[in-house]
Amino acid sequence: MTESAIGLFGNNEIIVNDALHALVGETLNGLDPAMALEDFTVNDDTLTPDERESFVQRIVTALNTPPFLVPHRVVVVRNAYALAKANVEVLSRWIESPVPEVTLILAGTTTKSHALLKVVGRTIDTTVGFKEGESFVKEKLRENNLRVDPAAIGPIMDRLGEEVERVDALARTLWSVFGDAKIGFAEIEPYLGAMGNVPEWDLTDCIDRGRTAEAVKTARRMLDSEGRVPVQVVGILQRHYLRLAQLQNSGAATTAAVVALLGIKEYPAKKLLGTFNALGTDRVARALQLVAQADIDLKGATALEPTLVMEILVARLAKMSEGAGRR
Repeated sequence: MTESAIGLFGNNEIIVNDALHALVGETLNGLDPAMALEDFTVNDDTLTPDERESFVQRIVTALNTPPFLVPHRVVVVRNAYALAKANVEVLSRWIESPVPEVTLILAGTTTKSHALLKVVGRTIDTTVGFKEGESFVKEKLRENNLRVDPAAIGPIMDRLGEEVERVDALARTLWSVFGDAKIGFAEIEPYLGAMGNVPEWDLTDCIDRGRTAEAVKTARRMLDSEGRVPVQVVGILQRHYLRLAQLQNSGAATTAAVVALLGIKEYPAKKLLGTFNALGTDRVARALQLVAQADIDLKGATALEPTLVMEILVARLAKMSEGAGRR
């Protein structure tokens, strides 16, 4: 029996689109797209209310059109999670009472809490976070039949940063050059391109765990890969410790309480609470003093190079966490 609705989502548009391409092919199962496929892309921000209503009506018309000369039809809605609430309700009603042998595929960047994902028959999560990044890279290399030295994975991850979607094009290039020959990082490096972006939490996690050398290296990488200047990195640290300071005297002793207080998601709230409990109020206050002094120094209060001011700050904060017992 044909699935009536599939929700494909993730946090990276390129990865979502790659997965969508494969899913559409799988769902069509050899049928002629000209006969069996209708493809829509939501550009909600650029539509007037009348245009939006007309656009959604075209989607509904496609969904309510039964298959003709083909066993089933596929209707794709790209960027579906950008639809307004009223339009989401229209699609939800169709999903609850679908036309037989018609499959609706919703795709776009969002989180699993989106209303449409709660009513579809199947969800496909392509989200690639920090923990999943290495597994994603390994899988893409395997999919392209590459024989990569396991020791090369770490340096590849260092270069890609959070831009793991680049590995798909990299893998195809490597296959065209090396085929199934075994390759190491020396062979791969010329094809890796520029350093990828580094998420802010890479830096704050290193500091909170007391990993001084790794924290300094990450801070330098943020400058090298993203064109940031030291004062921007200091700004990241200022926001981090100001959040910690908000927990002082707040009574927020659980992850749920931190979520309610700061309006952040559960996982970062859990990390923040753990850091606050490890550091204590005195160390948080001292950290804010160090950050404030670094900000002043970067504005001309010292003759030290801005990058050195930033590195000293990062090292001091990480050492403080190390002394507090964070590992």
